[in-house]
Amino acid sequence: MTKLAYLSSTALCAIALVAGVTPAAADGSMGGHDIYGSVNFGYDWLNYDPDFAPNYHNNIFTAQGAFGVPLDDGWRVEGNFSFETQQFDNFGLPIDFSIDTWQVGGVLGYDFGGEGRIGFDVAYQTVDVGISLDGYRLGARGEYNLQPNVTLRATAGYQDYDNSGIQADGFYGGVGGSYYFTRNIGFRGEIDYFNYSLSGVPVPGSNDYDVWDFGGKLQYKLDDYPLVLGGHVNYATIDAFGFDTNVWTFGLDLTAMFGSGASDSSLRDTESNTTWEPERIGVKYFTF
Repeated sequence: MTKLAYLSSTALCAIALVAGVTPAAADGSMGGHDIYGSVNFGYDWLNYDPDFAPNYHNNIFTAQGAFGVPLDDGWRVEGNFSFETQQFDNFGLPIDFSIDTWQVGGVLGYDFGGEGRIGFDVAYQTVDVGISLDGYRLGARGEYNLQPNVTLRATAGYQDYDNSGIQADGFYGGVGGSYYFTRNIGFRGEIDYFNYSLSGVPVPGSNDYDVWDFGGKLQYKLDDYPLVLGGHVNYATIDAFGFDTNVWTFGLDLTAMFGSGASDSSLRDTESNTTWEPERIGVKYFTF
């Protein structure tokens, strides 16, 4: 089932990518409304440095997509999906394993006429860690265009998993912003925090799982195509069940947008007018 979900999401992303780079599709409309959206493929390499064990690493592959329809008076509604698989293969054991996260959700958003926007989102999530854990997420997020080349962001929410006798719930939040050097080049910085309180599983020490995540991302938008290339570095500190782990992440991603003006817009205008990115919460970092 996990492989089917991955193949399905990859196929949908590929279709959206083709639509995004086709001028007629990228700048067209449907049913009298300007349909807009984005699709993203990403790869991350992570190095874990736990206090209590040797270093290890994993690879993460992500596929995300979203589409939106404008409503009246600045309101808009969006749907999104996200799939990611974390591959572990260097524990010195003759076994490999993966953690797969699948998410389907929607956002009700409001645009303040170019000054900023807010969104209220809900999502259904499934995490496959050998057993399937189902849950939901409720959140809010906002953007404020402080200056022509500066955008500020914030997000907050709650998520809960309760399945197979295991429960994990907690809150998340983050702040960040982008600085646009030119119409094509920008830098995004973010500070995120999320935590879980785990029950139903015997763990050593505390039942709490806390993460601070600090990230920086350099972005470049192609002039004649609605494509954005990104490269990012993250540093995270994890307090998992009473044990500390530090994590470095190095990643690359490709984002394609579609909708009115997506091809010839600046990087800032493209980001401000496209869909909200699906939240990457779930089990973004895994440690023992």
